[in-house]
Amino acid sequence: MGGSISLVLPQMAAALHSTASEIQWIIVGYILVRIAALRPAGTLCDQMGAKRIFIIGMGCFSLASALCALVDSESVLIPLRMLQGGFAAVLSPSALVLLRQAIPEQRQVFAMGVWSAAGMAGFGLSPLFGGALVHAWGWQAVFFFTAVLTLLMGIVAAALIPKSETARPRPTQNRSVLHELPASAALAGLAYVIGQPNTVGALGVGALIVALASFIMIKHRRALGVGEWRPWLRIVPFVGIGVFGFAAIAGVMLWASYFIQRDLHLSAFAFGLACVPMAVGGMLAIFGTDALVTAKRGNVAFLLGGAATVALSVSAYWAEAASLVAVAGLTLMFAGLCYGFINASVTSGVMSAFASGQSGDASAIATLSKQFGQLLGIAVVATCRDFSGNSAGDDFRLFYFFGICGVVITLCVGANAVVDTRRKQMSPQRAGQRST
Repeated sequence: MGGSISLVLPQMAAALHSTASEIQWIIVGYILVRIAALRPAGTLCDQMGAKRIFIIGMGCFSLASALCALVDSESVLIPLRMLQGGFAAVLSPSALVLLRQAIPEQRQVFAMGVWSAAGMAGFGLSPLFGGALVHAWGWQAVFFFTAVLTLLMGIVAAALIPKSETARPRPTQNRSVLHELPASAALAGLAYVIGQPNTVGALGVGALIVALASFIMIKHRRALGVGEWRPWLRIVPFVGIGVFGFAAIAGVMLWASYFIQRDLHLSAFAFGLACVPMAVGGMLAIFGTDALVTAKRGNVAFLLGGAATVALSVSAYWAEAASLVAVAGLTLMFAGLCYGFINASVTSGVMSAFASGQSGDASAIATLSKQFGQLLGIAVVATCRDFSGNSAGDDFRLFYFFGICGVVITLCVGANAVVDTRRKQMSPQRAGQRST
């Protein structure tokens, strides 16, 4: 969920006379379909070539964005946003696979930092440009601008990415997109449950869906050996950090948009200006993280991300209590720091656990953790304030949730440290066994 959509939600609610539930579905529908399509998209990248998938995704995403700008009813906008989410699912794994194929292994940490910095620039600065567009032409201008920019990027990618970088890696497993459908259905079911406020008890249904899909996949495919399970166990802490870090980031972006534009009655451009510290903080954190990960101190970056998350919970509480836009800007700066410290680190950690032939799968998993986190953050914000904008938000439980996210990130860092220690202890033993 980018900064631009957070920016225009209050304007959409007012212009379309939408209910809180309809506005929530404009966000959740996009993420729901994106989550369901990520694993098939990763498989397509591994089998058909990342460049081809990336260019197709860019063109289709541009078309869907243009259609979103032309509608005047939420009943049409919601399906179009879901379509947009499906095409967005194609872009994340294909872009990361292209990056991994093009950059030597020893430079991939730096490349991930540059990729994360580009994402941070879009995430933090798009509300500033979007605010100017909304002020001049209304909320539809944001979708038109996205359509044009995406189309241009697709043309540039088609012209500049060499064909040699799109050679298909040999998949480590003989599988097709159809094999991913049970997992996609399970992920979509779980995402739907998580995305609905006040239905926490239904999480058991989501767990049953996951269990059923897992049974189907294992029943129809050979059981994984111990060695093949090991990468999945290694990524559990990274997935936890991605989920709770992005839950806090997405939640803060939504809270700040409604707090500044509805509670304080300031303009969309004012919200954009408040996001500038977020971009600055994120950029600083990203390049600091690059040095930490290169020095094999990635857990320090994650700890700093957890600390930034706790700090943003305190800052957001202060801003809401005192009605201070400057403190809201400080809160967004902490969100930028959190993004910078964890985004590329999570992606790098997940992708390093898998072979190059599974790059599409690995990038899809990394993106999935962040998408589920955003969905969780949106659901929590939806329980604490009215997305229709008809009433002010004053439920301070939201800020407690942000603080809990920071604590969980810290616990995941501890788990990752334990996993790293055990892996280092086991490596000499495995080497000795191979030599004998």
